[in-house]
Amino acid sequence: CTTISESGTYVLTTNVTNRTANPCISITANNVVFDGGGHTLAGDKPNYGIRVDNGAADQSNVTIRNVRAEGWVRAISVINASDSVVERTITTDSIEGVLVQESTGVVVQNNDAHDNALGIHIRNAERNVVRRNVANDNKWGIHLEFRAKENRIVDNVARNNSNQDLMSRQDSTANVISRLDIGSGTFSFVTTNVALKGTDSTPSGPSDRGGVNSSASALAATSEELDPALDSLTVHYRNASGDVSSLAVWRDDGGSWTELDSSVQGSENTVSTGNVTEFGTFAAFGSSDVSGERVILDISPPTLTERSVENVSAANATASNGTMANETMGNGTMTNETATAGTDTTTGTATMTETATTTETTGAAATTEAATTTTGTTSSTTATPSPTETDTNTATTASADTTGSATVGGDGAGGQTTETTGPGFSLLVGLVALLAAGLLATRRGRKR
Repeated sequence: CTTISESGTYVLTTNVTNRTANPCISITANNVVFDGGGHTLAGDKPNYGIRVDNGAADQSNVTIRNVRAEGWVRAISVINASDSVVERTITTDSIEGVLVQESTGVVVQNNDAHDNALGIHIRNAERNVVRRNVANDNKWGIHLEFRAKENRIVDNVARNNSNQDLMSRQDSTANVISRLDIGSGTFSFVTTNVALKGTDSTPSGPSDRGGVNSSASALAATSEELDPALDSLTVHYRNASGDVSSLAVWRDDGGSWTELDSSVQGSENTVSTGNVTEFGTFAAFGSSDVSGERVILDISPPTLTERSVENVSAANATASNGTMANETMGNGTMTNETATAGTDTTTGTATMTETATTTETTGAAATTEAATTTTGTTSSTTATPSPTETDTNTATTASADTTGSATVGGDGAGGQTTETTGPGFSLLVGLVALLAAGLLATRRGRKR
């Protein structure tokens, strides 16, 4: 394990198991891309896996991607940072899968967090974006706490989490959740101190009412300074028939159903209500002839791309303005591909316009989404997301995957570090040879 204290693109070229390092990978520099090379970092619960934190609040432009981290207290953590990206990672068997703390402008996208206590954790952080992640089978899927504010949670799947699929607590306010698939339906809402969880099945509705087979259980977080509330709650549906205009959001308090003031957006296949301060089970019902299906987001866990020393370095054995630096990390090797001359392209910015149509299949099949996404593209080794989104709620966004190639220097295959300093080794050798020749000539002259 090691500390990354210089800007550059670093690639892990083998699996690493380390039970003592804390953290295993410490990133303290700005402008860093850490590519796990599709490999696994395995550790022990008291320790951190990958940690971005230099002790100050000005660290920025760090990307972590393409790595599996398991067995840590915090598998991947971004602390006191801005304009950074965590993407295409798998975190499991940890207390916290991905943590964003005291940070802003961080994009967490296309990750899989499963079998953790907290899948994705946003703590005391503002204006970050969490999108197209899968957070299943944790205790809490997506967890917002300790004054997490104005974050965007867009197009995520959080199912079968034992406590809550999404939790907002400790005065976390103005967090906008757009299209969260909790298994029993897909919902959008703006929350303050409220938790949401999928139901085992859609409960029986009021008599003489038809529904769209979507339901969610919401409860208030307790002992909070701010009153729990859902500023808005939207139920998404598909393939609806009958008098769709009669749909409304209803609440079951455990004894009876109550219809809430609602509005239907037929072109968007949604029905919404606002200012929810009483909680229970929510579902959408209409006249008796209404029927429909819940929306299932077609978001899959990422596939990691394995990279070895050979495929990292062999094709690009030389580079200008870049050096190869291999560091032994326990039983693993990390390759510093470029200092500042990389050609890595990251399409991970948070500026996007969601304007697309949705193509859906019937029956049990998932919704297939075709979306036009406008994203910023950052060349070189930095990623500079700006978490400003225009969300028209017309469809889910296409995956903003990351592709990259980096030009490397040095002897990558041999795992050696090649560095030259001062006037250069060849010049030094020439000077030594000249001095030796002069000394030899002097001695020969004396002998004569």
